[in-house]
Amino acid sequence: MIVAELKFWANYRNWGATRIAALEQHLRRMIIYPVDAKLIDKWAQIMVQAEKTGRHMDSKDAWIASTALVLELSLVTHNRKHFEGIADLQIISHQSTEGT
Repeated sequence: MIVAELKFWANYRNWGATRIAALEQHLRRMIIYPVDAKLIDKWAQIMVQAEKTGRHMDSKDAWIASTALVLELSLVTHNRKHFEGIADLQIISHQSTEGT
């Protein structure tokens, strides 16, 4: 999902060929995890939890959170509010939690 968002942003902002090539080179160094049944189940659980608690959860954010949970990774974000309230999710962010 993160790779898809990066490519969307590059296309939406009309990055030139040189900048897109640099992004592609950077992405080749990353591990991209495939979607599997365990990840799909975790995504569904997160979406249901959000709906039942009356909280809107963007499906893209749920994919990111479910990936972190399935792989037992901390989630690093500048959008802490998007992920708060997800059970067992470890969030790393410089955003303050005061007043939220």
